[in-house]
Amino acid sequence: MPERLKEALEFARNTPYTNFATEYEGQPHVRLMHWSRIDDDFTVWLSTKAESGKVKHIEKNPKVCMIFVDEAGYVRVYGTAEIVNDPRMKEELWEDQW
Repeated sequence: MPERLKEALEFARNTPYTNFATEYEGQPHVRLMHWSRIDDDFTVWLSTKAESGKVKHIEKNPKVCMIFVDEAGYVRVYGTAEIVNDPRMKEELWEDQW
C-alpha cells in the first residue's frame, strides 16, 4: 500500500465522524455520520436505518463522497456505496443510540 494511502487511512480512522454526501434530485445532501468500521482497503462501513433518506439516495445514485476533518487537515474519499442488509453485519456494527 502506498505511504500516502496509509497516512490517509490512519487519519480517517482517528477521526470519529465523516461528512457523508449523497445526491438526490440534482442536489447534494451532506450529513455528519459516525462511521462503524474502516477496512484496510478503505471500505468505510456506515450504519443507518433502512427507511432513512440516505438509503433512498444511494438506491437512486450510489456515488458518494466522504470527508474526514480535524484541526490538522482533511481526507476526502469518493466512492460507490452499496446497501448491505446482512443480519451478521448489523449485529457487529449497529449501536443502539442510532
